[in-house]
Amino acid sequence: LQQVENPLEEAIKFLIPLKNLTGDDIETHLLAFEIYFRKGKFLLMLQSVKRAFAINSNNPWLHECLIKFSKA
Repeated sequence: LQQVENPLEEAIKFLIPLKNLTGDDIETHLLAFEIYFRKGKFLLMLQSVKRAFAINSNNPWLHECLIKFSKA
């Protein structure tokens, strides 16, 4: 397997088309949150949790993300 220099940048390259194709899937937005959390992109983190909240506000993973966001 090939090692990449910046795996988070590579993840974002895959994330953008994924969000366009499956924008109504909560897991897409929660995965986006996890990537943006690791990059420290607070506005994109907020955007991701807001979109996930609009899809399903009772998702347990969403609540974990909200706690992470409030502590960041």
